[in-house]
Parts: sequence; structure tokens; C-alpha cells
Amino acid sequence: EWAADKHDIHIYLRMHPRLQEISNTSVTELYRLNSPNFYVIRPESSTSSYTLIDHCDAVLTFGSRAGIEATFWGKPSILVGTAVYESFDVAHQVIDKQDLASAILKYSHVKPKVNTLPFGLYMLTYGIPYKHYQPDTFTSGMFKGRHISTDGLLLSLSRAKFSRKIFWPVFYIWHD
Repeated sequence: EWAADKHDIHIYLRMHPRLQEISNTSVTELYRLNSPNFYVIRPESSTSSYTLIDHCDAVLTFGSRAGIEATFWGKPSILVGTAVYESFDVAHQVIDKQDLASAILKYSHVKPKVNTLPFGLYMLTYGIPYKHYQPDTFTSGMFKGRHISTDGLLLSLSRAKFSRKIFWPVFYIWHD
């Protein structure tokens, strides 16, 4: 609604590809969003997030790792809420609607790319090797030969506390 009358701003919402497997009110509400300068890219679309990052003026996320990737690629990143990378100073963090509107209009400053490197190294190596745990991904691995995962816990928490943030959307912003 805020951007509807701002004809020099175009916002593209790239829905997470996993959302094509989910049918609930939060997802179907996203499909209905429509205005002349707001575009929804559906989960089944082959549109590349990296192509969007390449061509946009800024990236707005609600926790998606695309936020830190945008900074690495030299684009301003705006983070609404929290993310696993928030302490690395890689995104302009906003906490309310007024901050968000201001951020979209004024943030052209890119945080230092070097700030993304510790997180990237961690994602490649998962830190110091463990004695009894072997990670498979950021949220799962083997502990003493038994598979463990926080995926279910994180999903439950996101549904309980952040019902609209099961798979966090990414917005790509262009200014004319």
C-alpha cells in the first residue's frame, strides 16, 4: 500500500520456491497482492534470485540469506526483523513500518563486503570441527551416529511466533 503511489519505485517479491509445496492463507494472500509497481514472482517461477540481485537497486529481506548475499554482491541490503547473520553488520536493520519506508527511500549505502566473509566461511566449514557431531547443513547433522535437526523446531517456532514468515520472502527494489 505504501508504495502504490510511488511510481518511481518498483518492488518485486520473490516467493521462496518451497512455498509451492505449501497451501495456506499466508501463501494465498501473497498471490493476491497487486499494484502497478508491485510484482509477485511465484514460487514455481524459474526467475533467478541472483539475477534479481544483479539488476536491483536494493534487497529487502525478512531473514533470508539473500540479504547477506546481496551485500556480498555489492547491493544495499535491508533486513526487517532478525536473521542468523544480523550481528555481522551486513544489512541495514529496520524494526518498524516507518523505518522500513525510510530505508527503502534512502539506503543506497552498501555495508562492507568484508563483513560477509566470516559468515561465508562458517557456512563453508561450519566452524571448528566437532568431536561427536558432523554437520550436514546449517540446521542438521549427525551426533554420535544419530541424525538430528532443528528444522522442525525452527518451523514450529516460525509458525507460532511469526505466522507470516515460514519461508521468508525477499523483495527486490528498483528506483526509476
